[in-house]
Amino acid sequence: MRAILLAAGKGTRMYRHFKCPKSTLKIDGVPIIAHSVDILRRRGIDVTVVLGYDCETIRSCLKDYDVDYCYNPFYSVTNSLGSLWTARKYLVPGEDTIIANADVFWEEPLLDRLLDAPGNIVMVADSSRYEVGDYFFYVEDGLISKFGKDLDIGERN
Repeated sequence: MRAILLAAGKGTRMYRHFKCPKSTLKIDGVPIIAHSVDILRRRGIDVTVVLGYDCETIRSCLKDYDVDYCYNPFYSVTNSLGSLWTARKYLVPGEDTIIANADVFWEEPLLDRLLDAPGNIVMVADSSRYEVGDYFFYVEDGLISKFGKDLDIGERN
């Protein structure tokens, strides 16, 4: 199994406050990306990190981990899908792959839920954040039926 962590973006909204990649912000003294890589590697999951903006800072945070790297030279003009494209050689048919944003803090029980979930394609979303967030969903019968950054609050769950 492999995890591809998308860490190429600048994170412009946070950058004006912290001047570093969001994934390198620390929680309890540990960079978010290092926390995620640690959880994944302890489970034997191979990790690929897609770099872009300030890649040396991210590499420094991960110097103690065995990870593969890809570089998105177009990080300033593409989105997550463009970053994933640079890691396409790690998308192996028949191999389970976790694709995640590297700047999201999560804990090990969430990985357990993801790995135990039925189905071939699974998405994890925080249902407690339907009022404020970057992206919203309406899920019905286990399927996403509406989504978007501007989804009306009455249509989010």
